[in-house]
Amino acid sequence: MPHRLLIEALERLAFLGEVVEKRMFGAYGFYLDGLFFAIFDPKDGRLYLRSDATMSDEREAVGSALLRPGEGEATMPYAWVPPAVLDDARRLAAWADRALRIARLNKEADGSALARMRGLGKASAAMLMDAGIRTPTELRKIGPVAAYRAVEQLGHAPSRNLLWAMEGALTGKMWNRLPAERKAELEAELDAAR
Repeated sequence: MPHRLLIEALERLAFLGEVVEKRMFGAYGFYLDGLFFAIFDPKDGRLYLRSDATMSDEREAVGSALLRPGEGEATMPYAWVPPAVLDDARRLAAWADRALRIARLNKEADGSALARMRGLGKASAAMLMDAGIRTPTELRKIGPVAAYRAVEQLGHAPSRNLLWAMEGALTGKMWNRLPAERKAELEAELDAAR
């Protein structure tokens, strides 16, 4: 018999369309049009929506936190939806829309040409795609510093490794193989661009 709170969570998200739940590792994954965007944990009765760094301030403001599947385990990019959001249809719609956007970007990044560039991975590709940079040609055209700034301006909090990874991808090197002088030049260009 389905968990009462599971049914309630599905009903609250019905405005999105036909949300399908699938059992997974003691929890339920929620899918819309084949896109995995939420998790319901029957152990704590909580709904978690896909999230990223751009939502960290808002998560913190409402007392939300990222899903930690077990004690001592790393967090997953799914944020608990607290009652203040769950009970407010407009806020829930905004959170759900962002969860779907983030899930869509990550799915696109899986097969993107950016993610296949040496030294860039899916997470880096997703941030770049979110900033409107979708191909290696576009990255080459604007350069790593402008691309880094575009990612920052969206509210992502990338580490310098992203800057170096983009430079490495464009020059055919791994980020940790870039000469210290080149890293310093990139840092100076970034400081000047701010």
